Amino acid sequence: MDTDRIMWLAVWMLFSSSVIIYNKWIFNSGGFPYPLALTGMHMGSCFVVFGSIRKFAPDSVRLTIMPDAAVVTSWEVYFRNFLSISFFYAGTLGTGQMAYLFSSVPFVQMMKPMNCITASFAAFIVGMEVPTHSHVIIVGIVAFGVFFATQNAAQFSMAGCLLQSASSITEGFRLALVQTATTTGIKLDPVSTVYHFSLASAVLLACASYAIEWPLDLSRLVSPWILVANCAMAVILNVLVANVIKKTSAVVFTLGGVVKDMGLIAAASIFFLVPISRLAICGYSMSLLGLGLYKVYKDNLELFKQHGFLTGMAFVTGLSVARK
Repeated sequence: MDTDRIMWLAVWMLFSSSVIIYNKWIFNSGGFPYPLALTGMHMGSCFVVFGSIRKFAPDSVRLTIMPDAAVVTSWEVYFRNFLSISFFYAGTLGTGQMAYLFSSVPFVQMMKPMNCITASFAAFIVGMEVPTHSHVIIVGIVAFGVFFATQNAAQFSMAGCLLQSASSITEGFRLALVQTATTTGIKLDPVSTVYHFSLASAVLLACASYAIEWPLDLSRLVSPWILVANCAMAVILNVLVANVIKKTSAVVFTLGGVVKDMGLIAAASIFFLVPISRLAICGYSMSLLGLGLYKVYKDNLELFKQHGFLTGMAFVTGLSVARK
């Protein structure tokens, strides 16, 4: 991978980690413990900024940031596909941010591999994938690793655990629905996709905030500018994600996310003075091993279907050694 791609990947990893730590600081010390309202503002900001780019930006700017901005989506397609995905997108973002309100950043990040589990089950339910013994074994390894890591965390939080589990479940169904939609011919660039989801997600998050968090007490808010800066960072982050995927690949982006989470766990434990036990690290390492096995399984699907988990892994391992 050349220097330009490595730079974009590094910038995204650093910026994404900074946004998460910044959000946690806002909830704890910034005087705005309202994750649903904050996430709703993120989505509203994305809709306004990306909508403005789509309508008013020069062609050179618009096509660079939103290559599919001119693609027309009918209301029928929007209601059939994007609205349902927006519901799960709002659920993922809202419950995921609420988890940080009750749990430490390392605790939540150690639960993130659970997305692999929920995405697998969601794909089974909607019929996008057929379960195999190898798939179930790998999901079991990830599940055990997540369970072991969270149970041995220094600051276990049941509320945070349940909220992050809910976030993983909604994310699993969102990914399954996105996969279903793309097979029907709906393919948009990442920023245009966020634009189509953002308004409905912002409305849903605003309603949830009104029902759960209202009235908002702003008397302890350090400054309204911290919210403005945070929303701006959320918009920039979506653009960075799009650029990283375009300049590298979805696989590199996913692997980079794993490295980012590992760095974020270490940085957040230092920044927020959160201890991490060795057993929690062992559990998290096991879940990461499961994610690695999952990638190997997906890359050699037919082999594992024919020969099973052990024979398939032995063949892939032997092939890798032979290549070296």
